[in-house]
Amino acid sequence: MRWPSLPARISDASSRSPRVDGQLRRAHACSVRIEATPEAVEYVRSGGGVLYVWTVKMEYGYHPAYFLEASIDAPGPVHDFQRFEGEGIVLLLDCGDRDLPESMHLDLPGVFRKRIRAAWNGHSFMPGDA
Repeated sequence: MRWPSLPARISDASSRSPRVDGQLRRAHACSVRIEATPEAVEYVRSGGGVLYVWTVKMEYGYHPAYFLEASIDAPGPVHDFQRFEGEGIVLLLDCGDRDLPESMHLDLPGVFRKRIRAAWNGHSFMPGDA
């Protein structure tokens, strides 16, 4: 499913995406492709319809890595969220000092304890130099 962004505060570098031939092409500057399982969509809807996703920076020696946290509960006032909507859900995304991803993957693993998980372009973390 594709959710268009409402406000877009994107730097020039984030509005470009690499092509297979290595040349840059202009990406649609106000959208992020959301790939979500039906269970994840229903979980967010049943929890109020708003999903918060934000980055957490962790230092490993000289190499930082960025992980994603996701919750249907607001994490507090210290985040600068961008709003995306679709399928009756609002996604609030704070990329920190990172550019917007091309895609955000949402799933709901677990049997007894369900917890929403988000992945950045299909990855569970992003290296600090990307």
